[in-house]
Amino acid sequence: MERLIVLWKVLLLELQEMCLMYVTSDDLNMAVARSESEGDSFFTITLPTFCKDFERSLEEGGISLDLFVGFRKQACLPIFLQGFMAQIFERGTGRLLAQPDIDCIFAIRQLTAAFGKIEGPRTKAQDSFRD
Repeated sequence: MERLIVLWKVLLLELQEMCLMYVTSDDLNMAVARSESEGDSFFTITLPTFCKDFERSLEEGGISLDLFVGFRKQACLPIFLQGFMAQIFERGTGRLLAQPDIDCIFAIRQLTAAFGKIEGPRTKAQDSFRD
């Protein structure tokens, strides 16, 4: 688990720089806390699910209430990765901006889908979804 958070941190810092954003520790702190409580599944299951919800929001032109379950929101945007999200969706309505930042879309996809193909030990509850 420690290796995934270290790699994710490097990826976060690189993508924040690419998107010309100020480096904040909020996203990193949230990822550390969630990975400590959820283990590697935060990176291999939770974040890829976030990515699917993000991609659905792009397709639908906005964020609907049933998306990003398990992530707190401020107004319509998830607090996690909110700096990136605010460059893509309106803060108050969650609607897709007329000119969303393509680099921020790339960044969110990289941060949330990077570890989706890694398989590790699964719980019995997770195995029941495979059948």
